[in-house]
Amino acid sequence: SPGPLHSPDVADRAFNVYDRQGNPDVLAPVDCRAPVMLNITITWEHVVRLFRPGDPAAAILTAMQAVLCDPLCKTAEFTDLDVDDPGGPWAPVDAALCSSGDTGHGNPLPRFKGVAVTKVLHRKRPALVPIRDRCLQSEPIRYAVTQRAAPKCSSYIGSH
Repeated sequence: SPGPLHSPDVADRAFNVYDRQGNPDVLAPVDCRAPVMLNITITWEHVVRLFRPGDPAAAILTAMQAVLCDPLCKTAEFTDLDVDDPGGPWAPVDAALCSSGDTGHGNPLPRFKGVAVTKVLHRKRPALVPIRDRCLQSEPIRYAVTQRAAPKCSSYIGSH
């Protein structure tokens, strides 16, 4: 049985706090910290490094911001995507996931991996970037990956 912090009621309330979006096309420090409400450790040091010019971690922020700036990503829905299309709307998301170092290229920001990237990007592009997280996935939360998207997301993010 899930503990009190993992109950659907608590998770639902946490998501409502997380989902205060602000400008949908710009990542702000609060957007990078908000996923803490979804059971992930993102420290103030992570956020400072993401926004510090010249810091290697800023490459992750640049890659995530590229998703928000891409016109194809504004209206794309994950369930309709070909994740292998190098010119499609998933390509910038893939680049953001890779920038976190989850693909073995070195992590410029330790303990900030693909799950963190999906939680940050989901806040701004919920139809495009599903959250793939074992805690959210195991709960009947309407904001987690839909049943239709789950197999595609599992096979893709599971390979990264």
